[in-house]
Amino acid sequence: MNHLRHALCAALLAAMLAGCAGNRPLEFAQPVALQDALPEHTAIYLVRAPHDGGVIELMLDGQPVARLPANGYTTVQVRPGQRRLTATAKGSGKDGQVDSLLEAKPGERHFYYLVQPTDVRPNLGGALVVVPKLVLFLPSYGGTPVPAGARVWQEMSEADAQGMLGISKLVMPEQMIY
Repeated sequence: MNHLRHALCAALLAAMLAGCAGNRPLEFAQPVALQDALPEHTAIYLVRAPHDGGVIELMLDGQPVARLPANGYTTVQVRPGQRRLTATAKGSGKDGQVDSLLEAKPGERHFYYLVQPTDVRPNLGGALVVVPKLVLFLPSYGGTPVPAGARVWQEMSEADAQGMLGISKLVMPEQMIY
């Protein structure tokens, strides 16, 4: 009986390890070709995270820019100065609206992503494991992220932007220059 138990454990371990093995090399997304700023303009990339659901309507100084789904991005060229970027969650009216001021300087390129602050709702639970002559309770801890406040635009580095742009889909803006 003991030999059968050892053989079964060895077979199970071998099956788990074999499932992890693969001969495909690790692949990375190709870098996205970035737009340079036009003369006397600033190139601005606006990116949505893949986990942030819904559609966001973007306005720049009151003019429509694009409707960005989750995992979408757009890029625009803006004239120098302080610009107002408004993002409205579709169907949410004023409650889902975020206004941000951006400072545009000629010849620069900026990357912004929309952040949804979250809290974690705890999931407490466990499992009851019964083996001969022993009863165990194995607690499990975890949580579910829940929205906790209004979205905000956060600037990111070009390297971070390349990572997000590589998994996102381009959405063409209403116009290229604002």
